[in-house]
Amino acid sequence: MYSRQLNNAKSQHLWQHLIVYFMLFSVFGHWLEIGYCEFLRIVGGDYDPNAKLWRDPFDPYFVYGVGGCLCILALLPLKEKLGKHIKNTGVLVITSYLINASAMTFIELIEGLLINQDHKWWDYSGMPFNFAGQICLQNFLAFGLASSCVVWVVFPVLERQLRMMKRSVFNTFAVILGVYFVYFVYLYELPR
Repeated sequence: MYSRQLNNAKSQHLWQHLIVYFMLFSVFGHWLEIGYCEFLRIVGGDYDPNAKLWRDPFDPYFVYGVGGCLCILALLPLKEKLGKHIKNTGVLVITSYLINASAMTFIELIEGLLINQDHKWWDYSGMPFNFAGQICLQNFLAFGLASSCVVWVVFPVLERQLRMMKRSVFNTFAVILGVYFVYFVYLYELPR
C-alpha cells in the first residue's frame, strides 16, 4: 500500500510527512533511549549515567530521525513485499524483526566505524557478543524491537492520523513543529 506512494518520489505529501516524521522521531527516539537506559538501570544492564542523553530530553537526536525515516523508506516496503510471500503472520513478524534488527545494527556499525572512532560516543567492548565495541547483541535485540514497532505499529497509526487531518491543519502543525524543532536544534546542536 504505502510502497506505491514511496515509488512515486514526486509525492508532495510523502516528503512533507517524512520531514514531520524526521522531527518527531529525532525527539521521540531520544525519549525512547532514555526509557531504555532507565530500564537497563533498573534491571542492572549496561548504560552510561554520564551520557549526553540525560542532559535535556528535548535535545533532538538526528540519528533517530534518520533511522525512523529509513524504517519507513526501506523496511516498510520490504515488510510489505515479504507479506506477499510469507502467509504465516508469526513467521512474517519474526522474519521482519530479524531483518529490521540486522539493518539497524548494520547502520550503527557503519556509523560507529565512521564517527565513533574519534569521539567515542559509545563503546560496547565490555558487553557480551560485541563486535569491535561498535555493536552488541543487547542493542541488536533493542533495535529490532524499536524498528519493528515503527514498521508495524507507530508509522501506520501516525500516517493514518496525518492523512485524516485537513491540509491546512497539517500545514499549521508542521510549521509549529518545525519552529520548535529548529529552536531545539539551535539550543542544543549548534556550536556556541
